[in-house]
Amino acid sequence: MTQDFILKQFRVSVDGFDSHVYHARSRQKALANAWRDFCSYRDDVDFKAFLRMARAQQEEPDERLGEPIIVGGRPAFYVSHNRQYIRFVRPDTDVILSSHPFDVEPPSARRGTSYYQEQAA
Repeated sequence: MTQDFILKQFRVSVDGFDSHVYHARSRQKALANAWRDFCSYRDDVDFKAFLRMARAQQEEPDERLGEPIIVGGRPAFYVSHNRQYIRFVRPDTDVILSSHPFDVEPPSARRGTSYYQEQAA
């Protein structure tokens, strides 16, 4: 049984708003995730109406998307990071989780977070 990275990167744009990157298994899932986010701003738009306002296009993934890492001693794949946490998925799933950088191995996988920069100094 092979364990694979199954996410793709999509750019979703909605009329009147900036576009955002979504990581999902399919274009449809990226649009569904964008609709859930949009509903936190405006909850009177049903999914059908949202689809008339939204576009999703697969784009070249970030250089590190899908990079094999170890999180909490188990295999995972890198999705993204902010200065505080690393977002990742386990093999063969599309559920994006977050982890503190100190739980991620190898240490080079922490690059971009404030914890990596402190160690490199």
